[in-house]
Amino acid sequence: MRYEAFIRNVLNLDDKHGEQQGMRDADLRLMQVIDLAVEYYWEQDVDQRFTCVLFSSRALETGHTEHYLNRTFWDMDTEESPAAAGVWGKYRALFAARKPIRQLVLWRHDALRGSHYLCIDGRPRFDHYGEFLGYCGVVRDVTLEKQTEDHAESLELAAIGIGHVAASGHFIHANRKLCEMLGYSRDELQRLTVRQISHPDDLAITDVARSGLLSGALESFKCEKRYLRKDGVAIWVGLTIATKRDAHGSPLYDVSIIEDISARRKAEERIKYLATHDEMTGLPNRALFTQLVKHALESGRRYQRRFALLFINLDRFKQINDSLGHTGGDLLLKEVATRLVGCVRSSDVVTRFGGDEFVIMLQ
Repeated sequence: MRYEAFIRNVLNLDDKHGEQQGMRDADLRLMQVIDLAVEYYWEQDVDQRFTCVLFSSRALETGHTEHYLNRTFWDMDTEESPAAAGVWGKYRALFAARKPIRQLVLWRHDALRGSHYLCIDGRPRFDHYGEFLGYCGVVRDVTLEKQTEDHAESLELAAIGIGHVAASGHFIHANRKLCEMLGYSRDELQRLTVRQISHPDDLAITDVARSGLLSGALESFKCEKRYLRKDGVAIWVGLTIATKRDAHGSPLYDVSIIEDISARRKAEERIKYLATHDEMTGLPNRALFTQLVKHALESGRRYQRRFALLFINLDRFKQINDSLGHTGGDLLLKEVATRLVGCVRSSDVVTRFGGDEFVIMLQ
């Protein structure tokens, strides 16, 4: 009721005799549109001073009602900062050229609302004779849009891949890093589903956890799996996935943070390989051979099976090292390893114990 009283006072609508009812109704509808769409409607004269300002209820409630009449925009805003000076400089130039003013965004700060952004739109006004009267326009609060835009920009500049995935599995959004990681353009990636870029052996890795996300049992989860690049090369990625929900708690889409961990996985696999294999010959080393023998003993007891161990060392190997150097010795060890493997079945195991010693386990 307070706002309706304000509207009637501004537009002088308290007509006791009910005259010009249609015009009053139209004015009320205009104020309702202003209240729904913008912060306020304004008109300025040829000197860029306000002659009319109609505030929305939102502007009234937030105290955004400085005395505007006979003042300019910059009378109520400092030009000390380069950003503000640039906005008002552009505004004056458009006003002087009688051109429309489109989406001039101004940052402001006040005690009631803190930091916020206002967007100014306007156009020139002329009378029936073409005489320039000034400008009219609207001011909108675009803080939310600006924050969303800044958030989208930060996603785009992020050093890790970020994707938004719909319930169907299709990519709604993919940032620059994710596109580079997978070798697709953004348009190409948005035509694909997560399953289409996943390695066939890793398709089911996220199924259980995603069910937990949808039910609300999980807020987020992490996992590692393989994605297929556009060129068909598989890369390992680390995923952190959470669900974006609306105000009512219904799921909208999944937010995935994606990191290429191929180098780390390769290093881990290399470390694991070196822990169980001889680096020079590629044969199982003493540690792995010990595990294999233990397994063979257990299997032999259970199924009444036998196996044989052949211990082999190279005679006069020291003379090779002394005469041809360690490089020649290494080449000889590699050749011996290749020939021994060629002499046994695939079910048998050839191991380098160390130095010039080899062991063969015959199943």
